[in-house]
Amino acid sequence: MRKTLLLFLFIFISNQKCSLQAQTSPVPCVQIFYDTAPEGEVENHFGRIHALFVQNLMGHFPSWQQKVAPIKTYRRNQLEDCKANIYLGTHFRAEIPKQFLEDFVNTQTNTLWAGYHIWKLDSENLKKIWGVVFKGLSQLDWDSLDSKKRPGFYKLYTYKGEVFEKYGEYDRKDSKKFNAAFEQTLFELCETRPPNSQVVSWAKHNNRIEMAPYVLNNKNLWYIADSPFSFATEKDRYLIFTDLLFDLLEESPLYEKVRPAFVRFEDIHPQIPIWQLDIYTKVFAQAGVPFGISLIPVFSDPFMIRVDDPAERTIVLSQRPYFIDFLNRAKVRGASVILHGVSHQYRNQKNPFNGLSGDDFEFWDGINHRPIPEDSIEYVINRLELGMGLLKGAGLSPQAWLTPHYQASPLDFILFGQLFLWNIGRVTYFPFHTNGIEELHDELRLENDTNLPSHKKLRHSHFEKLKVNYPKNLLPSGQFFPFEIWGDIYGQRLLPENLGNIQPFFNEQVHMTQEPKEILDSARRNRVLRDHWASLFVHPVLILSQEDEGIGRFSGDGRAVLELLQKIEAMGYEFLDLQKWVKEESRAKRPQPFEVSS
Repeated sequence: MRKTLLLFLFIFISNQKCSLQAQTSPVPCVQIFYDTAPEGEVENHFGRIHALFVQNLMGHFPSWQQKVAPIKTYRRNQLEDCKANIYLGTHFRAEIPKQFLEDFVNTQTNTLWAGYHIWKLDSENLKKIWGVVFKGLSQLDWDSLDSKKRPGFYKLYTYKGEVFEKYGEYDRKDSKKFNAAFEQTLFELCETRPPNSQVVSWAKHNNRIEMAPYVLNNKNLWYIADSPFSFATEKDRYLIFTDLLFDLLEESPLYEKVRPAFVRFEDIHPQIPIWQLDIYTKVFAQAGVPFGISLIPVFSDPFMIRVDDPAERTIVLSQRPYFIDFLNRAKVRGASVILHGVSHQYRNQKNPFNGLSGDDFEFWDGINHRPIPEDSIEYVINRLELGMGLLKGAGLSPQAWLTPHYQASPLDFILFGQLFLWNIGRVTYFPFHTNGIEELHDELRLENDTNLPSHKKLRHSHFEKLKVNYPKNLLPSGQFFPFEIWGDIYGQRLLPENLGNIQPFFNEQVHMTQEPKEILDSARRNRVLRDHWASLFVHPVLILSQEDEGIGRFSGDGRAVLELLQKIEAMGYEFLDLQKWVKEESRAKRPQPFEVSS
């Protein structure tokens, strides 16, 4: 599979419904408020989507209790209920209670406002808090086109001496459609400003010499000039938001001098040529870095895209002793195994590309954009037990799970989060409700299972009452994480994948290309951000020459990957041993959130 550098939009509705007033919490809490459509309009879930992503990021701070509610339900003095508050203005016509506007001006809590409606504070309050005058909302500038005839907008964002960037490109399928989150609130600074007010980040117009305040701060109050989640890429202003959470919550970073890094060897299955695999593991060994192997135990090629012999359309791990030998050699060289699906494709069908392992979806209908017909508790658990049985039969113990193409149903992701201690990569989200479930006992998780019949029975019975509901007419939405998450809204512990991959060429699965230099630029830029990792993946095909869609000067040349890993380490990152990490990292998951529904 050539994984795309996905442009992520978003979605979710939380799974707990409680009254915020009725809760008292022994741990610090954060309230997350979001917009809903005004009465008479169809709800698009967009505000809840953005709140969901904040919830997921809060998983990096697992001691905090989350309380989530539509802003229209706000009551007088509610900001004082928690130590920190976040409001996301995403709907231009949303109803904002007068009590919230008045409380925001006077609150002593740490409160961050992002996006629309800041102009409702009135001009005197804007001057009093930040010393600014509201000028309007920015638009695409079609009078100042760049060399590719792309319109101008506020694209570049300064922060701590680095520059982050919004995405803005024409759609590859519709050349007249320009994709960008171009709109933001515009301010003019007053000549006389409050003594504690500051511009934390400036937005720069990419085609004109114009700047506008992007992040404003005065003591306990922050404002961000948009809701920073749409079209997020590896170098996006979204990363500024993730860093501001440390200030809002007054949390210290986990990592000071040395940052974690992680590299995984992607889409490895029994049909990949052993010489490619061995060269790559030698590259990792020469760099002196441990690595992960994203292992697909069943290779399937129903339409014979890669194989010539019909007998090899399906190859199971146990049928390739020399491949198992390679995996054992890799373990000696520092490899940890990650279960990356069972076949990473779906039956004998194109889903949606070619039916080939690594290219197609396994747990998701990629043609109709919905769960596969068999999607159920029994189907998912049986399939995962099959994959785990194949690995353990070969003497392999996977350390984590990686969802094929990052996509599955909410039910599936909840199961992944329960059945595996750690998950890796990016995740797609839906609005969903569930009746809830208790945490699975450690001995029943698939990494720990001894394949006892009693364990299989207990595992299935543990989930038999689980119910998950979500809208069937919404596309999934995704998020990537810059640091580890001790519990997303599905309950998954997640190791990040925030640098993407080397992708020198476009293909039907790829929306963006990326060279090693761009990965290094992101790793360097992220050093000003707290707790951010350098986590990436590489495909076997990169070892080939450029004529064969690799990055080598000749077939078998791994120098570009070696230099990439060495340069990341030289920046102050340290590649982690996944097996060691899983054993040593013992933080509990974040508490279940409380939610007030609309």
